[in-house]
Amino acid sequence: MKRLLLAFALLGLVAGASADPNDLTGGVLITHAPSGVIFSAGLDYCGAYAEYGIASCEEQNTTMVSGGAPQHMFFYVVAAFAEDKVWCGTQFGFGDVTGTDEYFYFVAGGDANICLTNALSTTSGAGFPMENEGIAIVATDIPWDGNFLPVYWAECYSYYAGGDYIIPLGVYPGDPPLAVFGNCEVPSIIWDIECLGAMGVGAEPGVQCCPPDAPIEGACCLTDGSCQDLEETDCINLDGDWLGEGTDCDTAHCAQPFGACCLEDGSCQDLTEDDCLALTGVWEGMGTACATTDCPQPTVCCVGVDCYIVFNEQECDALQGMWYPGEDACEPNPCEIVPTNGDTWGSIKILYR
Repeated sequence: MKRLLLAFALLGLVAGASADPNDLTGGVLITHAPSGVIFSAGLDYCGAYAEYGIASCEEQNTTMVSGGAPQHMFFYVVAAFAEDKVWCGTQFGFGDVTGTDEYFYFVAGGDANICLTNALSTTSGAGFPMENEGIAIVATDIPWDGNFLPVYWAECYSYYAGGDYIIPLGVYPGDPPLAVFGNCEVPSIIWDIECLGAMGVGAEPGVQCCPPDAPIEGACCLTDGSCQDLEETDCINLDGDWLGEGTDCDTAHCAQPFGACCLEDGSCQDLTEDDCLALTGVWEGMGTACATTDCPQPTVCCVGVDCYIVFNEQECDALQGMWYPGEDACEPNPCEIVPTNGDTWGSIKILYR
């Protein structure tokens, strides 16, 4: 297990698109004490999170007030992201609860306080939770899935007298010390925890954390006329035209690029590909223009006395006809004078008729 967690720590940090549920960028750990809930020994607090838990940053309560006498209290360590995520591991610890040795201590919780079924864990000290110690948790099969999810719950004992202090979340001690989330890829990729909260006791306020807002996607019209649902920054980086928050490619109408369109009569128009095809033309491609395009010109192909319009000699050969590049119309029909092959008297008469 220690080898697994070491590999988990050495993979390094990455960044990616926030819409990916496996991208854990910006994740935070929140301390949350349910308001008005008195600690009760033996209660399944992981199971009770549905009743006591939170679904937004505004709901977090980061201050526990002692009831006027020594008492047990508890709080959750909650993982929060800007949007729902799927993830399989975390490493964090508790920092130094400065100057409170006679007023506060953690009650040992160990694996029983981990809010993930079928998890493997290791701690940096035998007595976790303790100050300046940490825990690493890795899912064995069922990952965390969602948002504002409980990772751990901590039980502590506070003496009333002088009980104004904070209990900070911190790093998992190691080399290097880390506070990270890990996704479910194999091997796992890890991200720094963006903010580590702290629980205040008595009159000392805690530290609130909130993940940054999730970037909002919108339709991005690209220079080739295609569309992708992207964040504004990603769209601008592709020289695209971002249509705004809440738009999407299903309903967006992106301007289509123009190009030279060679029509059947040999003329040329600068059109979009769709408009060109609707006129049964040949679109020369994005960025082309009629000013620099030589469209094939219609020429006569005589098959006997039947006249056909083709655009090159190969088309006429396929019809087993005689190609007349000097003729571009079948009215009047130039094929009514029977063509001859070679430099015969007949061919000379045709040239000078």
